[in-house]
Amino acid sequence: MDRDKIKSLVFMCLREAVEEMDDGRNVEVTDSVKLFGRDGLFDSLGLVSFLVDMEDKLADEADIDLNLSDEKALSAHSGPFRNVDSFVDYIMSVIEASGDENG
Repeated sequence: MDRDKIKSLVFMCLREAVEEMDDGRNVEVTDSVKLFGRDGLFDSLGLVSFLVDMEDKLADEADIDLNLSDEKALSAHSGPFRNVDSFVDYIMSVIEASGDENG
């Protein structure tokens, strides 16, 4: 699966998550939107929910089964969740490590 397709799926999930939020913030989904950490879009529960949605989206749209919420990634202070680009890079690395490159 190519990076652009993954990025498109990430944006789709982010837009859905932002629509479901009812916290009064006006968030524009861009490459630089901070996903987690100080001033991030998600708190820890929101991040886990987003990751599950992203896993479902990858399975449904690309027939790729991944676990994006592993302990190592979640314990990093912001690591792969700094912004959209770092998250897409993280997904690409998980796909490569799993050997599941369908699509």
